[in-house]
Formats: sequence, structure tokens, C-alpha cells
Amino acid sequence: MNSSCSALDMDAQGLYSLLRNIFKIRLIMFFMMADKKAKFIGIFANIPEKIREEDIIVVVDNNPFTWNSAVIEVKNNSETGKKILKNMEKMGLL
Repeated sequence: MNSSCSALDMDAQGLYSLLRNIFKIRLIMFFMMADKKAKFIGIFANIPEKIREEDIIVVVDNNPFTWNSAVIEVKNNSETGKKILKNMEKMGLL
């Protein structure tokens, strides 16, 4: 940096750098979640209908989710859908 920059200029540059880094992190997180969602949808597409309706695949916040109920949450990008994807990843399903 140029020594003639004021303290305010350095603060603005630091803030810009911080915001740029936050944006990069959010972008990476978005693509990671999109990858999990794509894997989930791919698996869901190959599950027989009877299993989709009956089998509980994950429990989130003490609520059981079948494949059919989970896919609704995941497609809607809800907080519950994000938790479903994280739990399924922890179980090694994604």
C-alpha cells in the first residue's frame, strides 16, 4: 500500500478484502451444497416408489423423513433440507 493512504482508506480496503473473502466462502459452500443436492436427487431417481413412500431415511430435529418427504425439503432448499443432506452425508449415503 502507498504510505500516503489515510487510515480510512486502509479500513475501506480491509473491508473490501474481507467482503471478497466472505463472498468466495459463500460461493464454495453453495457449490458444495449443490453437489450434495444433485447426488441426493440422483439416488432418489433410482429408488423404487414403494421404498420412497415407506422407508424412513433420516431423522432431523426428532422428525422422521421418508425419501418422498425428504426430497420436498431438499428441492425447496429449506433449512431442514440442508440438515437432511448433511445427515445423509455423515451416514455415508452421499
